[in-house]
Amino acid sequence: MRPSTCVNLLRRSIWPSSAVLRPFRNSLLSSQARNCVSCELVEHQRQAPPAPANQSGASKGLPPDHRTIATAQQLLTTSHYSPGSPLFLPHGTRIYNKLIEFLRSQYVVHGFQEVLSPNIYKRSLWQTSGHWENYKEDMFEVTGRGASGVKDDHMVEGQEKYGLKPMNCPGHCLMFKATGGGRSLRDLPVRYADFSPLHR
Repeated sequence: MRPSTCVNLLRRSIWPSSAVLRPFRNSLLSSQARNCVSCELVEHQRQAPPAPANQSGASKGLPPDHRTIATAQQLLTTSHYSPGSPLFLPHGTRIYNKLIEFLRSQYVVHGFQEVLSPNIYKRSLWQTSGHWENYKEDMFEVTGRGASGVKDDHMVEGQEKYGLKPMNCPGHCLMFKATGGGRSLRDLPVRYADFSPLHR
């Protein structure tokens, strides 16, 4: 995404008033702001001599990082009950929805079709796609609740492990297979876009 697009989205979003971060917001919205805060921070650290250990980040003159901004602007919070997954607060949700709206407009321009896919699949799908063999250690496993039993006079096998989806491609392959009856090479590429969450 181009910096000018980000700036326009931020201009249109609702910013909570904060006297502390107002100067940062103004510098971000100026035409001179071209790099993200993290890039500027790295560049600043390369040029600046090391500061004494007892000074805090704010007194060093370093720009705030995304965690400081997220907390001060009440954009999102984190919890030890959900490590690595942010809890978006109302202001953060507004910005997130603006970004989703922008992406949806770009999907139309670039020929993507939006789809929804499940967050959990049986292990057999992950084995077929090769994800289970290569990424099992980084996937979240889920076990069903007593899937064995009798159904239609046939014995249903015992519990099969499930995996939370770390990426969208196996589900999108199932969709392609289900809708690909008379497709030829002329119909390719098929571009699917999916906003469902991924777990790694």
